[in-house]
Amino acid sequence: MSKGADFLGESIVFLVGGGVVVWEYGLSKEKERKKEEKRLQEMDEDRANLQTKLNALDVRLAAIERVIKANNRPLVLFGGERYVEPEHVVPIDDIPRKESSASHQATINESPAIGERTDIRELVG
Repeated sequence: MSKGADFLGESIVFLVGGGVVVWEYGLSKEKERKKEEKRLQEMDEDRANLQTKLNALDVRLAAIERVIKANNRPLVLFGGERYVEPEHVVPIDDIPRKESSASHQATINESPAIGERTDIRELVG
């Protein structure tokens, strides 16, 4: 009877200890998962911020190109070269989003037409 009681006592201690180890492992994995989720969210936010800045620069560059084309003057005062349209244009927004591409297109549509003389400060101000 004494051996059965010892066995039962040790079994209970072993099961409680094993349960605590499994529980701690689960907590550790949950903490790690939350940390990774937070890191991915920060990366997505950084990517979105950089994409917004890149789109804004694209709009400004398009405005500058329109002004240069509209004025049709040499780039340098004394007989410099005229503006040359680039042969290969790489799209800026590699992952198109409906809201960013719509706002980008709206900004481009609000800009003056080619041939209309404008001051660059009005466009990129």
